[in-house]
Amino acid sequence: MQVTPSIYMGMQLILPGETAPNHRHTPNAVRIIVEGKGAYTTVNGEPCKMERGDLILTPSGMWHEHHHEGTEPIVWLDILDLPLIYNLEGSWAIESDLQRVHKTRDKSYSDYSAAGIVPNIGFKRTENKTPMLRYPWAKTKSCLLEMASDSSESIIQVSYIDPENGKSLFPSIGFGALMIKNGQSTTLPDRTTPCIFHVLEGSGSMTVNNKTVNFTDKDTLSAPGYSKIEFKNSTEEPIFMLIADESPLHTHLNIF
Repeated sequence: MQVTPSIYMGMQLILPGETAPNHRHTPNAVRIIVEGKGAYTTVNGEPCKMERGDLILTPSGMWHEHHHEGTEPIVWLDILDLPLIYNLEGSWAIESDLQRVHKTRDKSYSDYSAAGIVPNIGFKRTENKTPMLRYPWAKTKSCLLEMASDSSESIIQVSYIDPENGKSLFPSIGFGALMIKNGQSTTLPDRTTPCIFHVLEGSGSMTVNNKTVNFTDKDTLSAPGYSKIEFKNSTEEPIFMLIADESPLHTHLNIF
């Protein structure tokens, strides 16, 4: 039910030809694509292609459904603020008819295809709370590699934000990605918030308060708040991870 005090995490699998019905719910959710291809999630009429490592948003109250037109199973990692919403007694979900798609692809291909640029159609900026629904891993990885080429730091980190206002994707959960260079060890700063790490590429070890676990790609790790977290990469290849934590909520509550 919960991997941190306010975050639920689960794995979901859809076989070729299967669908998940159109529905919406109060918890905010993302899916991180673990393996497979040929599927897409439609969110409020916008089809979001699913490729490995992509981060796809289904914010609170938004209609979404899943379709799989590929030839092999697809697996993704769900991350929701379900424990928080459940304990606030505000959790519900409903289903409806399939959506009518009004676009051929999601806005990560067009409106939000370049960093530092946002659409200004008709001299107006959007007021959509979540204007960008899909964050392609290929673009994020490319950014991390470019940053690493100009930095001597052992760990390179980026945050996923709303491109229109710079805020966190959700008020309850923050998301980002990090790269640990080959042959490097790094200790993260002590923080109040727990953290989730999903390994996209590479292998290494994580030590939390003197307890060590080894990991490889497609593994998912968690660490509690107020803990000392150390990563070690003894290989010749970098490690790439997606991360999720409660930092937006802690910041809003003035406890971060």
